Amino acid sequence: MSFLDAKSYDTLFGLPELYEDALPRFSLSCEDIAFARTHRRSHNRLGFAIQLALVRDLGRTLRAGEIPPEAVITVVAEQLDIDPAVFTLYAQREETRREHAREIVSALALRSIRSSDYRMLIIAATREAATTEKGLPITRAVINKLKRRKA
Repeated sequence: MSFLDAKSYDTLFGLPELYEDALPRFSLSCEDIAFARTHRRSHNRLGFAIQLALVRDLGRTLRAGEIPPEAVITVVAEQLDIDPAVFTLYAQREETRREHAREIVSALALRSIRSSDYRMLIIAATREAATTEKGLPITRAVINKLKRRKA
């Protein structure tokens, strides 16, 4: 038996396959759109914006060779008024993906988890575990604590 079943894991960490599911999770703020538009080519603006939305939603950047579901690409492309098909050009150059990931992490003042964070995460998990034995709400409590932590 695992802490999270496949459905719960997908709920927390999976990318939406349906447009309707992607829309609320990958909506960009005016600031996000302006940030993406600082990049010259349309495929770079789109790829950058997808990475930015992915960081805000799941706390991670695009992985090497990762192609998000069409719904995610379409939702972000529409907000930027860009043809979703140009994402294939972005996906061809790993160095650009890595540069954009570093830029996003720096701009948002993000950092990796540290050993000093473990105590607060254990407390968050323990508090939630006092009300349930289910893995999904306990994991959500830990994720929310990570999202709220200060650098």
